[in-house]
Amino acid sequence: MPWASDRAEFPRPSIAVVNETPDGFFLIRLTRDGTFCGDTWHLTVDDARGQAEFEFDRVGTWHEIPADVGDPREYAVGHAKTE
Repeated sequence: MPWASDRAEFPRPSIAVVNETPDGFFLIRLTRDGTFCGDTWHLTVDDARGQAEFEFDRVGTWHEIPADVGDPREYAVGHAKTE
């Protein structure tokens, strides 16, 4: 286990992405420039969204990422820059 003094804090996220995988759903947190801020695994998409609502002061509108998008993280960052 790393010592507490060796740990670095993640930056504050402004984007949340729910990524579906064969193993479940991951709530991925990112800054506006795409810096990774952590992730958590969830059994359902509703659980992942509920976690985001629990963690953040305000959760905006959820947007579906088109199925043909190769990189959900890149898509979400690009979409956030236009809002």
